[in-house]
Amino acid sequence: KSSSVSSPAVAVSSEPGAVKLDVVDGACTSKVQTPDPPKGPQTVGEVSTTERTTVPAQQSEPVPPVVKETPQTEPEPPVVKEMPLPPAVLALKDKGNFLFKNGDYQAAMTTYSQALKKLGEGADMAHGRCTLLNNRAACHSKLGDCSSCIRDCTAVLGSQVDNAKAWMRRGDAHRIMERYEEAYADLQQVVFLNPSLSSNAQTTMARLVPILSDRHGPNWRSRLPKRPSVRPVAQTSVPSA
Repeated sequence: KSSSVSSPAVAVSSEPGAVKLDVVDGACTSKVQTPDPPKGPQTVGEVSTTERTTVPAQQSEPVPPVVKETPQTEPEPPVVKEMPLPPAVLALKDKGNFLFKNGDYQAAMTTYSQALKKLGEGADMAHGRCTLLNNRAACHSKLGDCSSCIRDCTAVLGSQVDNAKAWMRRGDAHRIMERYEEAYADLQQVVFLNPSLSSNAQTTMARLVPILSDRHGPNWRSRLPKRPSVRPVAQTSVPSA
């Protein structure tokens, strides 16, 4: 008598994660059915995972090093050692001084001119040259040659802007020539520079104030010519209107 053994019915679920039963040689084995990965692109929010690109971080540009600029300074002029006057020039200078003290202004002027010609134009003789020019300007002033006096004084001030005697003589020559604005401006420099000469300068300036006021009105000071800055030696009052 033959008998047939029927295999038990096995239910297979298609749901993900269900247990799948297999019959192998009459033995029943079980496997957990895992879901197949989905086909096609997955999206996270609005961005596709297959199309997502990595944006590199923006790199900052390198900062150049800060270079401190050194202030440009003008080179100082070379120091020139002042040389004494040559014996021949010194002798002429002394002779001119003697003639001037004795009232022989014409001869003194000629002697100073000879000394200047013999001295030459060397930079190491600048002080001696200014002394001779100043002395010759005094001779011109005594002889009434105001134009020559102004010329020599201007040459002195080109090298020695703080030479109060040159400012004084030039200012007085401008006054005689009725250049009152020029005279006042020159004499004002004397007040700043030389206490011993400031009294005479202020006396002359006080006489010029009414003349300048009549000529230019109450704002006459604005009509004065410019003069280079000098370092004040004495604080003295300047006559005003």
